[in-house]
This record gives sequence, C-alpha cells and structure tokens, in this order.
Amino acid sequence: MKEIVPEHKANELEKTLSVPAYLEAGYTMITVSFIVEELGGEIELVNGAVVITK
Repeated sequence: MKEIVPEHKANELEKTLSVPAYLEAGYTMITVSFIVEELGGEIELVNGAVVITK
C-alpha cells in the first residue's frame, strides 16, 4: 500500500483530504465522502442508513 499526498487542487482551489488516498493493487482508494462533496452532494445518517443526496 502506497499513501498518496493528501493535498490536491480542484478547480484551482487547494484542498486537503481528511483521510489520505492510497494505492492498492493498482487502484487509487479514496473516501466516498470526498467524491460526494466534490460533486456538491451531502451524506447523512438516517435511521442507521447512509443517505447520499445532491
């Protein structure tokens, strides 16, 4: 497993991942929350279920 630097640029804005991305078996692993938030969505816990909305 190789850790990737948690700082990155998105739309010319400097950002830092809450959990660093890493490489595993040739795949880049990042948190779902990072993807959802970058796409303008929200994550909630509702009655024990994770709900992702835009």
